[in-house]
Amino acid sequence: MPTTATTSSTKKQKMTSPRTVSTQARKGVKAKKKYSDQLLQQAKQISDLEINFINNDEFPNSESYDRMEVILVTEYDNKRKPRVKPSKDLPSYFAKLYETPLLTPQEEHDLFWAMNFLKYRANLLKVSLDVNKPDKHLMIEIQKCLNRAEQLRDRIVQANLRLVVSLARKFCDHYSTFEELVSDGNVTLMNAAEKFDCARGFRFSTYATHATQRDYYRQIQKRRKNAQRIAGDQNEFLGNIEQENEEEEVPMKTQVLLFQKVMEIFAHELDEREQHIVCARFGINEQESGQTLRSVGEQLGISKERVRQLQISAVEKLQEVLLGQQIILQMIDNLPASATA
Repeated sequence: MPTTATTSSTKKQKMTSPRTVSTQARKGVKAKKKYSDQLLQQAKQISDLEINFINNDEFPNSESYDRMEVILVTEYDNKRKPRVKPSKDLPSYFAKLYETPLLTPQEEHDLFWAMNFLKYRANLLKVSLDVNKPDKHLMIEIQKCLNRAEQLRDRIVQANLRLVVSLARKFCDHYSTFEELVSDGNVTLMNAAEKFDCARGFRFSTYATHATQRDYYRQIQKRRKNAQRIAGDQNEFLGNIEQENEEEEVPMKTQVLLFQKVMEIFAHELDEREQHIVCARFGINEQESGQTLRSVGEQLGISKERVRQLQISAVEKLQEVLLGQQIILQMIDNLPASATA
């Protein structure tokens, strides 16, 4: 019996020894670190994603996944010759867009269907994701679906970029350059691809044309409004300097050029506070209208009277430099005859 008691006591001491406690503690820490901070953060980011897609009644069907896989592995005939040749006066960069053949109605429908199904599937998997106990394989599958959907969207957009080029050439003017409109149109095209419903039966080019034209009308009106505002404000900004032998109003484009030249001097001659006051008071740098003395003063922590004094000082400083260098007269003299006619 004494021997048994001694053995029991030894086992008890062994279980509660410092080494045993330390081992159990390490195991506990390891268990807590099963999900790394990086994995938990990634799970939270995926959970917060807003996955927008155009739903289709066919998506819940068991055959949809197989159909999507078939579409993804299908090699469309990208080597076939395009039917439309680019204009000779089109820059080479944009002319290369015509090397990508247009999609057939069936190809277009399949790509849109597969793109939205992938996002539908990603959203379905996201709902089952536990942010506290994230499944790494599930997260990989969600990201894979989203990446493949983005690739399909880019494929659709690439085949329709020439549409943007064609519309941009019709809308460009001295308010909006061809390059600006192409850049804006590409963004509109990508957004249109996200919202297009292929189940309605009409072509994406029809939908994209209306969306791009609508965006161009808005952009052109905005730029025209800004140009007119700048041209109107510059007279007050320059102190209504009279020009000799002025029989007609200087064209809008000329006024904008004058204003841009003034802004170059503006940046060199005025300190940061003076620049802020002048911009705020005269509605420069995309502001809709000039701000009051009180409003500017509150921004800078000074009285409205002090704002007024600094504004007068800044404008007089600019007028002195402009008149001293005869900037305005020089620019008008250097204009081509067609610009002042």
